[in-house]
Amino acid sequence: MRGVKSTPSDFWLQVDRSTDCWEWTGALDKDGYGRCWFGGRDQRAHRISLHIAGRDPGTSIVRHLCNNRKCVRPDHLDVGTISDNVLDEVRSGTHAKLRYKQELVDVIRQEYAAGAGSTRHLAHKHGVSKSHVHAICAGITRTVRVERRLNERD
Repeated sequence: MRGVKSTPSDFWLQVDRSTDCWEWTGALDKDGYGRCWFGGRDQRAHRISLHIAGRDPGTSIVRHLCNNRKCVRPDHLDVGTISDNVLDEVRSGTHAKLRYKQELVDVIRQEYAAGAGSTRHLAHKHGVSKSHVHAICAGITRTVRVERRLNERD
């Protein structure tokens, strides 16, 4: 939208403030984040929101504390590192690289420990591969490694 005036008041016209999360109603990118023309370039809306609020993120990552990609409410956003953002996603169960939700991992581990079936039986029951059940039960999944890292940071 080159040539379009981009002022803070224009920005806030594209925000729905009717709920706790202030959702961007304008264009979204392929990942579901708000996009708009501001400051002479196309930017993600949540970054602009922090800039307008006087907390310019610079080159840092902007984290959604509410886990809502459309949210541009400044107090739902925080500046951090890529590592902080990944750990936030893991805690909330929204990290794209985690193949299975933590609840499923916990159930498979509990059932296996209780002798509720072989890895083949549990794989069939939960719709996952036998090798994934083995990795979950043996504690070698990426989820377990990330959980350890979370515990070390807390």
